[in-house]
Amino acid sequence: MISIPDAGSQKNRYNYPRLNHLFLFIIIIIFAEFIVMILISKLNLPIVFEAFVDSCILGAMLIPIFYQYLKKRDLAELKFKESRNQMERIFEGTGDAMRIIDKNFKIIKANKEMSNMAHVKKEKQIGMKCYSHLGSKHCRTKNCSLKKIMAGTPLIREDILRKRHDGTKFWAEYVASPLNDVSGNRIGIIESFRDISERKAIGKKLQEQLAELEKWEQITVGRELKMVELKKKLKDSGSKR
Repeated sequence: MISIPDAGSQKNRYNYPRLNHLFLFIIIIIFAEFIVMILISKLNLPIVFEAFVDSCILGAMLIPIFYQYLKKRDLAELKFKESRNQMERIFEGTGDAMRIIDKNFKIIKANKEMSNMAHVKKEKQIGMKCYSHLGSKHCRTKNCSLKKIMAGTPLIREDILRKRHDGTKFWAEYVASPLNDVSGNRIGIIESFRDISERKAIGKKLQEQLAELEKWEQITVGRELKMVELKKKLKDSGSKR
């Protein structure tokens, strides 16, 4: 696992020159100006020579500052790339089918599990409308997940029947959450799907078995009650004789 560099640990290494460095640069400039003035007066050098030397000194002063700036920029880019790579690993390794949808109902990202579940390659899904596959009865209605999330709903979680691109259906545990930009504005949603068809089938089978047991229990209890009643009648008829 690649760790993201800690900006605090790099503070001294990639920071701008400290105040004492600036004082040193100022002293160097004053000393250089003094030397230049002496050379100009002693050697009768043209005044343009002073301007040339000043430019060189200024350039030498700016080089370490520019170098530090490049170091800070490189560090920021490195952190961004590593953070993005880590998010990509999480997105692909979560175990659930996931996709990201913008506010125009277009799929902008999908993981490998989504390809397996939807029966559509993830590269092909990019740009497709979200309701073109894995749609539900809520698609294109006021109960659309995207519409509800964009309207302020914080989270949607439900077990619902979904339809693949090839028309086959399955039960999915579905979760939708907001996708925000750096300013916190909602710009889409993140959806995750987990196939629970087997769990639903087992639950349905158990319900059927329970209903069957209750039915047989009612029949058995009813039969026993009838036997008790019949025995009572026989006993009463015998005592009357």
